[in-house]
Amino acid sequence: MVAIALALGLMSKPMLVTTPFILLLLDYWPLARLRTPAQVRSLVIEKLPLFGLSALSCVATIIAQKVAIELMEPFPFSLRLGNALVAYTIYLGKMSYPANLAAMVPVMANGWPIWKVIAAVLVLLVLTSAAFIQRRTRPYLIAGWLWYLGMLVPVIGLLQVGEQAYADRYTYLPQIGLYVAITWLVADWAAKWRCNPALLAGVASIYLAVLTGLALRQTTYWRDSITLWNHTIACTGRNYVAHNNLGTALLRQNRFDDAAAQFAIASQINPDYPLAHSNLGHYFFLKGRMDDAAAQFREVLRIEPGAPTPHSNLAAVFFRQGRLDDAAAEFREVLRMDPSDAEAENDLGAILRRQGRTGEAAACFQKALALRPGYADAIYNIGDLLLDEGKTQAAAAQFAEALKIAPDQAYAHHDLGVALLRMGRTQEAIAEIREAVALDPGNATFQNTLAEAIKLEQANTSPAQRE
Repeated sequence: MVAIALALGLMSKPMLVTTPFILLLLDYWPLARLRTPAQVRSLVIEKLPLFGLSALSCVATIIAQKVAIELMEPFPFSLRLGNALVAYTIYLGKMSYPANLAAMVPVMANGWPIWKVIAAVLVLLVLTSAAFIQRRTRPYLIAGWLWYLGMLVPVIGLLQVGEQAYADRYTYLPQIGLYVAITWLVADWAAKWRCNPALLAGVASIYLAVLTGLALRQTTYWRDSITLWNHTIACTGRNYVAHNNLGTALLRQNRFDDAAAQFAIASQINPDYPLAHSNLGHYFFLKGRMDDAAAQFREVLRIEPGAPTPHSNLAAVFFRQGRLDDAAAEFREVLRMDPSDAEAENDLGAILRRQGRTGEAAACFQKALALRPGYADAIYNIGDLLLDEGKTQAAAAQFAEALKIAPDQAYAHHDLGVALLRMGRTQEAIAEIREAVALDPGNATFQNTLAEAIKLEQANTSPAQRE
């Protein structure tokens, strides 16, 4: 039953991998089963199935978090060790007074100041020594302290998963050990000093009320993303992730210039943070500042030379600038890195078609459709080629198929209308073109085609029918 419960727990939260060690601590205290070498050997053998489950969970987690781990590989072990030592002490402070909690605190590129690391080492040495010295008279201290230290190991950052230097959400299980140690210590002191139970209850109630107030206050920061990330910036220093996320939240409110300012701050704090450069590049792209956009996307490539996305972004810039050969080269680079990228294949086809290389373009569209069956954009593009070749009926079938998959595709409605006009089905054509205009009212081509279709219908209608 214990093994089944641990397996279920590990599937819920992988940091439970330290549970077998916690059970050994409980064997030491309060169960007092861990005294002789024979007992140690027997108890370890007893827990071998649990250690096996933990090992499997570790392997599964490393595989699942491969990308997040690779993201942090540039940080040297010495930096991660220093960060882990400081994080242990930060968690102690936040446990005592949980204020200024932040959604995200990224690892600092240069690590913590050396004096903070030294101070953290001294604090940990003092507390560990005190617990060890009192292991015979107060064994709960060493058991609770090692529970805290040990259970944090998977998330303390020695094997860094993600960008966080520390995260408040990691501590609720490790802190159980500290709560146990503190509770038994207070109970011992109360018995020794013969404290009035009512006084202890009053102090505990006041402390709980303070914690409740802090918790209620913390919930107010989560009412929306802008509030959350502004609070995170306010209570952490040089938090490039928070600035970038605040910029993303501002983008959702169409506050583009405010968002760009946040992306710029993030990239200044950490020039090697690719998301900030990418987001800033998209902002410049929207503003029509193509050279600036290209510069930002090249910065992303400098940081992540093996990433295909910045090549796609550069291709979009070159396409907008009319540099079709350069755009095609970027898409080919994307496909070299990821031959299964249907969007890149489709976009390469669109460029080749613009260059008049219709045969190669058709091959790209067909390949994109093979990579992603039901890909509406590729189906539409095939229809567009057929329409140019005068294969009107086949083109109309492609547009209709695309609209079954993506009914809001304005250009497919328009071009289906054009095909229907050529087939003499004027009223159906007008209905499709009206749908295109409704989806994109500002499109002058759609408006012009609709006017011509209506004019054609009127020309083919007798005066009596018009009346």
